[in-house]
Amino acid sequence: MGVGTDAGQALLYDIRSNRPLIVKDHQYGLPINTLHFLGQSDLVLTADTKILKIWNQNDGSPVTSVEPPADVHEVTVYPNSGRIDQRAESFTGFVQDCFSLQTKPNEFKATIFRLSE
Repeated sequence: MGVGTDAGQALLYDIRSNRPLIVKDHQYGLPINTLHFLGQSDLVLTADTKILKIWNQNDGSPVTSVEPPADVHEVTVYPNSGRIDQRAESFTGFVQDCFSLQTKPNEFKATIFRLSE
């Protein structure tokens, strides 16, 4: 089970224990607004308004992170597709970043679509 805190930490628990197995700190002190377990892999996606991180749920080791130029408001994971949509606002309007996880998670590709208001 995973939870995100208002202090910017993601915690993974074994439901048989009251102590977290892994504590992942985003380092910005902003509330975690997204936590997803990525399919059958051992990967977890967490996000706050400044950064999206993908990391290993077994040891907390980082896989990749993305720091968009604008605040992130929502992250959507499309199961079994390898697709992740990240929505953020910028001064020029609405920005949608579409990410594809390839068979190797460290080969993280990004395409940015800029939509005017």
